[in-house]
This record gives sequence, structure tokens and C-alpha cells, in this order.
Amino acid sequence: MDARVYDNVIEVEVSVDTAAHAAADTVFQPIELADITNPGGCAVITSVVVIDYDDQGSELDILFFDEQPTVGANNAAFNLSDSWAEHCIGYVAVDDYLDLAQNQIGQETNCGIVIKPDPNNGDEGRSVWMAALTPDTPTYEGGRLTIKVGVLRG
Repeated sequence: MDARVYDNVIEVEVSVDTAAHAAADTVFQPIELADITNPGGCAVITSVVVIDYDDQGSELDILFFDEQPTVGANNAAFNLSDSWAEHCIGYVAVDDYLDLAQNQIGQETNCGIVIKPDPNNGDEGRSVWMAALTPDTPTYEGGRLTIKVGVLRG
């Protein structure tokens, strides 16, 4: 048997509200991660890196879904209905940050989240969506974060 593994890093720049967040607020709306798997296949999210340009170092709880959910408005309470919760395929709590004085880099490794997109939704069944909330109270004055999702796919 010949096994082949393809790896990928999907990088997304996300816009975030520049006002102060309250605990449990939505940080960013669902973003499509296109081509995260091969057609009809599965993948494993192995790592998540967050580049925090505003030096907040606040925990981000990033959720992954097999179709695009509704989570509530940015900088308002994260509001996930039961029917959308059924589409959650995993989450990562990014809470380990390296403080670099002007910015911070957060990462979670060895995530091991096996994902299989819904074949009926987006990009010919090769997409998943991610959204985030925070248990902290950050103020992202610059209005952006960069998220890098490491993926192994077969």
C-alpha cells in the first residue's frame, strides 16, 4: 500500500472590531477555509497560530464547523444555537502566547482534530468554517489578526 500525505498551512487575515470586547464576545465571523481536504476526503488540523498585532495576548477559542454557522455579531455575545452546535467538528483554545513587545504570537500544537467537510456545502465539499470568541476582554485597536491553520491531508 502506498500512503501519501499532503500538508498545507491555510493563512487567513481576519478583521476584528476595534472596540473593547467583553468576555464571551464573538471576535470574528465564520470564515471559509477552502480546499482544506482533498475531494471527499478527511484532514487533520495539527496546529493553529495567531498573530496578534495589538499585543493583547488574549485567549481565542476557535471553533470549526462543517458548514457556515450563525454565531452572532462581532463584539457581541457569541450565540450558537443547538442546531448549529451539531455542525461543530472541533475547537482549539489558543491561550499560549509569546510576548514580543509590540505584538504577540499564540499557538496550539498537536491539535489532532479530524475534520470531514459536509460534501453538500461550499467548495465541492472541501471547505470548513472557523469562528472565534474570547473569554477575555481584549481591544484590537488595529482591527486585524492573522490565523494560520496547519493541516495534514491524505
